[in-house]
Amino acid sequence: LIITPTLYLLLFTLGNPARKQKFSTEKCLLEINKFRNVMAKKGNLANMHEIEYDASLEKTFPTCREAMKASRDDNRIHFFESNTCTGGPHADDDETISHHANDILTGTALSLKYNRRVLHPSHKAVGCTFFKEACMFPFGKNAEAVANGMCVYGGSENVEPMSGLTKGEPGSKCSGGKSDMWENIFKLSKKTARAYSADDAEDDL
Repeated sequence: LIITPTLYLLLFTLGNPARKQKFSTEKCLLEINKFRNVMAKKGNLANMHEIEYDASLEKTFPTCREAMKASRDDNRIHFFESNTCTGGPHADDDETISHHANDILTGTALSLKYNRRVLHPSHKAVGCTFFKEACMFPFGKNAEAVANGMCVYGGSENVEPMSGLTKGEPGSKCSGGKSDMWENIFKLSKKTARAYSADDAEDDL
């Protein structure tokens, strides 16, 4: 696996316990929505949802091993390293996200394709967990990375990442109106979609 300066920000951090930050579900939710907001603008994506936090999703998988097994076939499971819950550029930095937007949306590298899991337009909820002990994540045929946590997304079917995206003015294909906090994504409608439950996880294992 060749790591270029451009891709370095998009790859998992190879295990360094000293880099772990205090885990916060609020921080994760902020990062994820900010990431989706910037990407919607840069990619002219018209139907990107704002995501709400659902603590019940944290308990979908009891162990990292079970989640790892299910994630092979389920695009609603996303592992992350210690510095960002999106797996991409740090979400506090709009400029950095914007700079890498085209690579994230169209790149062919495995890391880029994997991090698109965060961008599925129909995700409506997320629950994130920080592991007490990091686990090794197989990254391609000959590489491994350290996963320090994971997010499980709900409210969407298990389909290819970013399938169903609509091109157009960001937020223009809104059923519930634009978000109060984010200018390029829209808030959820009152109709709640089916949440991703533990029963779904058992079917995938």
